[in-house]
Amino acid sequence: MSRRAFKELGRDQNAYEELKKYATVEIKYKRVSSTYTGTVLFYIKETSSNPGYFAVVILNVNGINDVTAVEMWKSGEWKALNRKYGAVFEFLNPPSGGIRLRLKVSGMSDWVNPKVPIPSNWQPGSTYITEVGLK
Repeated sequence: MSRRAFKELGRDQNAYEELKKYATVEIKYKRVSSTYTGTVLFYIKETSSNPGYFAVVILNVNGINDVTAVEMWKSGEWKALNRKYGAVFEFLNPPSGGIRLRLKVSGMSDWVNPKVPIPSNWQPGSTYITEVGLK
């Protein structure tokens, strides 16, 4: 874990110093399903300001589903994005112009194809609506 993560786990500075001694800690968590049923969103990470790098966070996936894969349309074919961590997916050397993504979601056999592509004037730090809702 990062130093910042350890610091956030500690209730105060003393607790942080005590946790830091362990270097690793066992984390137990329980998944809690969301009841949000709105539209799936694409958030373009700030690190995408590098023209040779594209990172996207998939947001508002109904809590009963997980995004298991993301693909980008490039040069006439679908190419897989790499899962960086959590719901963050990355792609090196993205195409110029608009970006079409599709999602593979747990519990669904078909790919989910957003109706609206990410526009050609996309900006790092921006969020784009897909007009896709998962139930």
